[in-house]
Amino acid sequence: MPMIQTRPASTEEAGTVTVGGFPCSYRLLRQPHARTEPLVLLGGALQDKYAWAPTEPTFHAVADVLTIDLPGWGDSPVLPARYDFGFLSDALAVALDHAGIHRANVIGACYGGITAYTFAARHPDRVARLGLASLQDGLTDEARAAFEHAVHALRRGDVDTFVGTVVDLYLPPSACAADRRRTAIARVLRSQLHGLTPRALGNYIEGTLRLLDFRPAWRPLPLPVLVLNGEQDTFTPPRGGRRLAGAMDADFGLIAGAGHMLGLERPVETAERLAAFVTGNRTTGTVLPQRSGGRA
Repeated sequence: MPMIQTRPASTEEAGTVTVGGFPCSYRLLRQPHARTEPLVLLGGALQDKYAWAPTEPTFHAVADVLTIDLPGWGDSPVLPARYDFGFLSDALAVALDHAGIHRANVIGACYGGITAYTFAARHPDRVARLGLASLQDGLTDEARAAFEHAVHALRRGDVDTFVGTVVDLYLPPSACAADRRRTAIARVLRSQLHGLTPRALGNYIEGTLRLLDFRPAWRPLPLPVLVLNGEQDTFTPPRGGRRLAGAMDADFGLIAGAGHMLGLERPVETAERLAAFVTGNRTTGTVLPQRSGGRA
């Protein structure tokens, strides 16, 4: 797949709207030569509206790009778990109205993918295409136990155990041993997790409880869907992504040499695959790492 050339960035707009008493803030990068509907990017747990930075240039080359801190994301107050993914998806609808966007391409990674799917299921007329990255058809027993262990550790003030459990879930030592890039990402992730504020830790607990309570009922949607997984992901492995794609009658793709954190491990390949998808190109198959600059 050829590199997508980035046009000069235009002005960045910012907005904030309150939904159910909780603030929701977004960034909107305008692209005057857009080739498709705006892209809405929803990150995973503990990520914020700046977490897509490594992939933004490729996305912005083809469309307006909106990144957002929904309630419970970024700097927002702690959102209790009783506010479910339906609330989050409806909050996204309010934020898009505020930004003047009626219809968009929606891309969600991991936790954000559940919100993206729920939004598309509740508001299918507002979604041109749906991209689900690092997601599978449900939590394994091992992952559920790890999340419960992390929450219990936080509640008793054991941050070291929390950090170790979360990092090992996303970036297990066995996967890091042979990959310098993944080892470096794990080191940075540990540092960031140790520096989280009490508010961020509270949102992690509530977000995890929300995830544990989620009972997926994946079904086909009346729009194009792509499920994209890392070839070496042990948390949401390709076999689970394939099952999810089958349940949704969706396209399925792999990023070779990548684990769970696609946007950090293989940002170029991941962004190009998703950009091709939202501009109408078929996306099945495996994307190989770039030979120049794509390897650690």
